[in-house]
Amino acid sequence: MKLLSFIAAVFFVSVIPQKSEAFVYGTDEKMFFHSETEWTDNAGNEMSLCVLRKRYHLMWIAVWSNYSYAVADNRCDTDSLFLYPEEDILKDIASGELTAISSPEVPLNFSRVFWGFTLLIALVPLVLLGLWGMRQTKIRNAKRAELTAGIPTNVQGPLAFLLQAALSDGTADDAELTAITRAVKEIYNLRLTVPQLREIVDNTDVDMEAPEIKGFLASGTGEEKHQALRLLVMVTAADGKLDESELKFAVEAGAKLGFTQADVAQVYKAMSAPAEPQV
Repeated sequence: MKLLSFIAAVFFVSVIPQKSEAFVYGTDEKMFFHSETEWTDNAGNEMSLCVLRKRYHLMWIAVWSNYSYAVADNRCDTDSLFLYPEEDILKDIASGELTAISSPEVPLNFSRVFWGFTLLIALVPLVLLGLWGMRQTKIRNAKRAELTAGIPTNVQGPLAFLLQAALSDGTADDAELTAITRAVKEIYNLRLTVPQLREIVDNTDVDMEAPEIKGFLASGTGEEKHQALRLLVMVTAADGKLDESELKFAVEAGAKLGFTQADVAQVYKAMSAPAEPQV
């Protein structure tokens, strides 16, 4: 959803400043033949009843259209027309002079809807996809809250950071989850199994704005945040390497915790250094 929102924002920001003359956006009108009439103009040309479409377009793709009736010669294949006001249509229908239609409202058939509202129709699947995504996120959040209900509040924030660290390269593998179980057992004396964490992480989205994280950032002490930094660096490097996406995550997460890139590098270096031999 964030990606779709970003694409839409960039598109509209780039389009809106453009001029209609550049064919980026604007309006156009087109007539479609409806039926013959018994009327003629001053030059004796036979007049036809036409459907006039006024279209609002974006990059020539119809966004919105208004349909009305008009009268024109040459079976509506002309640029000149006579507007046909609603009151005149009603009067001609009542008098029996106009029998081709029964109402001043132009009925919307499939063709008129498709070609008159093309962009809106194309957006329907995206809107439905967005609603589905929001619903799935709500379900996943509720499930995650259920799974973490028994975890102490002071652990939920750091654990959320660690799960984000595990997901930073796109997947949370068993090595990373095992590292998390060891970390929470050592630091918080909390026993979690890899299957438990797998179920939690399967209901966790990549989101550094999660409520658990926000709560920890607001209430955690400096020491607790430094401990969280050490743990998330440990998790990102649990598979033996720190790739670009994981390093980027570690730096961004460290910044949220109040640490610089140099601080993150120092923590990683300290954890990577070989242990001194025992004498």
